[in-house]
Amino acid sequence: MESMPRQRRSSAKDAFNISLLKALIVFGTLPYYRLFNFNTLQPILSIAASTREPVTSRHLVRLMTRWRTRKLAELQFISLACAIIAAAVIGSFSWEAVRESYWLASAFWYCSLGLAILGVMIAAQQVTILEILGVRRTQKGDPMLTTADVRRYLPLMLTQVHPTQDGPRSSVDINMGPQREVQIGEWRPRWKMVFTWQVPVMFMSYSACLFIAGLTIYICTPLLRGEEWSPSSNIAVVYLAVVGIAGAIFEFCSFWGYHYVDLGHWPEDEYEAEGNTSPIR
Repeated sequence: MESMPRQRRSSAKDAFNISLLKALIVFGTLPYYRLFNFNTLQPILSIAASTREPVTSRHLVRLMTRWRTRKLAELQFISLACAIIAAAVIGSFSWEAVRESYWLASAFWYCSLGLAILGVMIAAQQVTILEILGVRRTQKGDPMLTTADVRRYLPLMLTQVHPTQDGPRSSVDINMGPQREVQIGEWRPRWKMVFTWQVPVMFMSYSACLFIAGLTIYICTPLLRGEEWSPSSNIAVVYLAVVGIAGAIFEFCSFWGYHYVDLGHWPEDEYEAEGNTSPIR
């Protein structure tokens, strides 16, 4: 009888811990939550959920190929964005008034520069990892993964809980024969790898935020020091007004831009639904 209240308390505690963890994740990834959810978290959770029940090789290959394609596109974008941020920060240090501005402006810019450089480096590392693992190509040159390829990619994001006993029922690629069931055991998300794969976009986002914060402090230095009203004070007020409006528009567009996006959508799904066959890109 006493075990029942203990189990309820334990369940309530677990539920609280899970809610707290989700809140911390949303707060920590706030500047880039949509990208994190779209390209890292949800694809990994979908792949993990697919391993808990027998699925066709085509389905599992499709999920993994989607993740790889989106991740490569994201890493290429991050490399370019971090390079632009780094160039903007370096150019900002050439302004003569930087030495006289509030010290936090320079501190934020130095931090932004460091994160941008690290973002380029870790993005390059992850692109190299995906290229080392490789991807097969069709006769038309289209990239595709096979069931055997999927097995090499799984440890990059999941950890095996229950290995399969009978082995795989199929290892054919997605363009051969009918869909067949594949057994690869049960896997769950490897959270340290979830964190690892989202680090490039985290560095890029925080680098951009720190650059804007440093720019704001630089422009608003007369207001922060309580100096006598001057044209610099007028510039600071106008800047705050414009950036405030632009920031609100940015948040609005960021939310609604992804709100109606189907994370599971893939152009090949519609193509195959019409009775056609095509390699997954």
